[in-house]
Formats: sequence, C-alpha cells, structure tokens
Amino acid sequence: MQIAQIITNLRKEKNLSQEDLAQKLFVTRQAVSKWECGKAEPESDIMVRISGEFGIPLTTLMGAPEQVICQSCGWPFPSTEHISKFNENYCEWCYDENGLDQAITMDDMVQHVINMGGAPKEFWPDEATARRFLNALLPELERWRA
Repeated sequence: MQIAQIITNLRKEKNLSQEDLAQKLFVTRQAVSKWECGKAEPESDIMVRISGEFGIPLTTLMGAPEQVICQSCGWPFPSTEHISKFNENYCEWCYDENGLDQAITMDDMVQHVINMGGAPKEFWPDEATARRFLNALLPELERWRA
C-alpha cells in the first residue's frame, strides 16, 4: 500500500479531518492533502511524528508489511533463522553471547546497515535516503530509545 493511502486510512480510522491531523503534526492542511493525493511525501521527521501519533511502526507507515525487526539495527526477520538465540528482540549479528556491543554508536549502526546492503530499494534507492530513513527509524528501536 502506498503512503498516501496509509495516511488517509489512518486519519479516517481516528475520525480526524485533514485540518485536525495537520494541527497534531504542526503542518498545514494543504501538506496533509498533498500527502493523501500522492503529490508529496512527508519528510522523515514528520514521518516519525505520524508513526507516533498513530502508534504504528515507521516501516509500516512506509508501506512495509508489519513484521518483527531487530531492535538494534532495524533488520527485518523474514523468518526466525537470524534471530539471536540469546535475545529474541535482536538479530544474531547485533546480539551474541556477550550481549549488545556497547561501543557502537547509532551513527556507526546507520553506516553498518547501509554497508550491509540490507536496504529495501523501494524504501531507500540511494545512500542519502537510506541515511534519512535509518536516522528516523533507529531512535524508535528498543536499543536506542534511552
């Protein structure tokens, strides 16, 4: 599903007008209208506000089917194959018998995910888009919320 339809559906489910949603997000009604018509997409910081307002994961807002993701790097788990055997909230690369690598920063993690090539191309066709997406997603994950 496209982001325009997702925003429209979420707004209508909450019985909000475009004006109501615009006020909650600190944008204009015209901006909401453009998003819903598919003429524009919200910037990454506004996407974070939208996901918070509606209580949905950022990836779902961007059109990805709801799925479990690593709470450190954001990597989706298509199956249980790569889930850490030490903590089911993380992938095997982020959480091992020693736990999480405490030395890694969020910026390091963003670069690591970009370098892994794990980026779904429909979400981030280039590195700048990937960086914006990950900089919005990672702060929502369990590891980085503190």
